[in-house]
Amino acid sequence: MDKIAERLAAWFGSTPFITFHIVWFGAWVVLHTTAGFDPDWANLTLVVSLEAIFLSLFILRAENVQAARFEQQVKRDLKVTKQIQDKLDRRKKT
Repeated sequence: MDKIAERLAAWFGSTPFITFHIVWFGAWVVLHTTAGFDPDWANLTLVVSLEAIFLSLFILRAENVQAARFEQQVKRDLKVTKQIQDKLDRRKKT
């Protein structure tokens, strides 16, 4: 699930994804203004709201995975720093 969330989050920020949405919503607006269906724009509101919910869930999941990886890296870095500091302290004592 983590890899899927990361891939989706990366796709959501890509140029093709943004371009698709510009075209999609542009076409929706043109159809509404010329054909006159769904006069209160309720369907567009529903689609956009549902999409926002799912996008935010995947992005939050990907951020949680990144935060966990960062925390592991910080712990490794701290361990290495402590080892180096101990080694330097031993050299100073001799």
